[in-house]
Amino acid sequence: MLISGLSIKITIPVVVIAALAISLTAFLNHGKFDRTLTELEHSRTQFVVNDIHANLDTGITLGLPLKGLANAQEVIDFEARKDMSILSISIYDESGSVVFHTGQPLASSTVPASWKSPIGSKGSKGASDWQVTSDEETTMGTSLSSVIGTQLGGLAVRYSRSQHNAVVAAFGHALIVASLIGVAVTALVAMTGIHLLMASSSRKLKRIEACLDASLQEDAATTSTATTAAAASGEFSLLDGVIRTSRSAMQDLSMTRLDTRTDGATR
Repeated sequence: MLISGLSIKITIPVVVIAALAISLTAFLNHGKFDRTLTELEHSRTQFVVNDIHANLDTGITLGLPLKGLANAQEVIDFEARKDMSILSISIYDESGSVVFHTGQPLASSTVPASWKSPIGSKGSKGASDWQVTSDEETTMGTSLSSVIGTQLGGLAVRYSRSQHNAVVAAFGHALIVASLIGVAVTALVAMTGIHLLMASSSRKLKRIEACLDASLQEDAATTSTATTAAAASGEFSLLDGVIRTSRSAMQDLSMTRLDTRTDGATR
């Protein structure tokens, strides 16, 4: 199938606009997927944090210090075994010193300063939730306080983002492939459709051109016939004039001879 230059000029803008639209749609879908997945993971992590906090809350309500919570280590070990994405779970006191810990060890015996939740932002039962996110992991925690609102410390759960990043990357790769296929199909359909339209228009133009050529040829033939007829008519007129002139000259010559003879006879 031959593609004319005009078809290509019309197809290029259509393909560019389609590519931009498909790319923008893919970008928005990728962002929406990442945001939705993050919200789901946040809800899951929040549930784990709340579950651990609820288990620790019984001992805290009785007025026991964090070190006196006998079931704390068992609770965090159980939660860590249930989800392989959990890197570590830490329970620390108000000074930031780790009291109970499971999973990957921390860099030091005290938690980072970013893990210490703001004391002024309190939720139910004096607990304030916080979250720290990096490229490799997400840490979510909550503060631990006594029944009278005294800060006892906090709880932190670290989640690996490797699975999240892998899922988002796979989804992004699938979107890129789908977008390329969409652009290719759009280009093919556009080129085919425009070529068919241009072919139909070209056939109509060729028929119009043929009709014009035939009309021009008829006009030329008519003009040539008229010119030939006019030329022939002029030749006939000239010949007729010559004949008439010759006849007149012959008559004049005859009259001259007759007059000469008459003069001779008289003398």
